Amino acid sequence: MKYINTYEQKNNNLGNVIFLDIDGVLIPYDRHIQKVHKYFDEDYKWSKEAIKYLNQLVKEMNAKIVLTSSYRKKYTIAEINKRLKTEGFKYEIFDFSPVIKHEDRWFEILKWKNDHIINKFIILDDVENENIKNHFKDNFVECDHNEGFTQDDYEKAKKLFKKQ
Repeated sequence: MKYINTYEQKNNNLGNVIFLDIDGVLIPYDRHIQKVHKYFDEDYKWSKEAIKYLNQLVKEMNAKIVLTSSYRKKYTIAEINKRLKTEGFKYEIFDFSPVIKHEDRWFEILKWKNDHIINKFIILDDVENENIKNHFKDNFVECDHNEGFTQDDYEKAKKLFKKQ
């Protein structure tokens, strides 16, 4: 994928966008037992089913991925793309949402969205955050952190894209 400069990003329609979290979406975990942000480098923790459905969704909706995961604070886009490719993801992260000190993830998504021209968007996250649910209820797919992105979540995401 060709990365475009900031001017082009802000002045061209980027099409459809998926705002993506990783833990709880692509890496299922039990938050009562396991720590989040621990399994990025462990192959056996990634959900092959979640990757499969994400590949299908990106292809069908012709969407770009904007990473909202906290991993964007620790890794570069190239490092995350390399890891995702290892796990079977066929596309690349297009961009990161901004990291805004003392702000919630919903606000960081809103900031990115307001700074770019896009068609439709959805948010894939396992977050227990009422702000995301309240501000983006028609764009939000809440994944069960124990299961990750499932077929039911995939079907819901397609419906949300098509309703916009």
